[in-house]
Amino acid sequence: MPREGPASEAGHRLAALDVARGIALLWMATYHLAWDLTYFGLIQPDILGDPVWWVQPLVITTSFLFIVGVSLSLATHRRRLPRHYLRRTGLVGGAAAAITAGTLLFFGDGFIFFGVLHCITLSSLIGLAFARAPAWLLVASAVAALGVTWVTMPAIFDDPLLIWLGLGERVPFTNDFVPLFPWLAPMLAGMAFGRIIASRADRASPLAQWQPTGFATMVPAWLGRHSLAFYLGHQLVLLGLLFGLHAATGLGNPSYDHFFPERQARAAFLQSCEASCASGGWPAEGCAARCICVAGQLGDFDAWASADHGSMRAHDQTLLATLGSACEEAGR
Repeated sequence: MPREGPASEAGHRLAALDVARGIALLWMATYHLAWDLTYFGLIQPDILGDPVWWVQPLVITTSFLFIVGVSLSLATHRRRLPRHYLRRTGLVGGAAAAITAGTLLFFGDGFIFFGVLHCITLSSLIGLAFARAPAWLLVASAVAALGVTWVTMPAIFDDPLLIWLGLGERVPFTNDFVPLFPWLAPMLAGMAFGRIIASRADRASPLAQWQPTGFATMVPAWLGRHSLAFYLGHQLVLLGLLFGLHAATGLGNPSYDHFFPERQARAAFLQSCEASCASGGWPAEGCAARCICVAGQLGDFDAWASADHGSMRAHDQTLLATLGSACEEAGR
């Protein structure tokens, strides 16, 4: 994340904004740790299905972009745009380009072509056009940026060259996708909030004079002042430790399947089904084909899980036996 956070005068940082940014970074790192542990199969939260989990990255991303907007408003309060804001925006853009190159190398088709840093960079530049806009116009623009995503757009916006706008229907295959719309909205809303508090961010105000004291605020404040480095490095450290632990001890099983309970249930069912089939004297190839047929007929991964754990109801057991007979031909 960009390390912006000045008040209305050059060289003066708003400590409260650094703390807010640092708290968002810690929340992000905690979420990523849970994601990494799930990827290794060490914990089993339903990250993709449970609202407690899938809402978190939305809130975290919103907070980042909102803070960027506040920073821009404070940076331009009663003075020309500080050069360091442009320099830091350039650093974020360079980091975004590096992430694209690195993920293209390691993840191939799933590379990050427009993630949070890309969105922050472009939103920051667009925000310059609103540098002198009144708060009401910023709020109206934020509502428009959010509302446009609910409008049915032409299919051309699904084109790979325009998909980053977020106006199409297709969700691209990528490890991080933060399109310009609707994510321009929280940045503009942050600018509006920055307009409101700008008069209180002068050097003589209590808000400007407040400084963090104690571990609970000093640590987030320090992170907020070094946010880009923390953002770029935290996953390298977390994944590096987990991969190192896996290589040294065999602990965990890195796989995206851990995020999809139905895949795991289906795999467990197939393993159990093939073992049972083989014990009846069927050839391995025939058992595999038969069990795939049965799994395809069952469809519901809850039924697979029940079958695998021997907890199927009598009706379901009858259904399983019927499907097994119907699929015998596939195993011959």
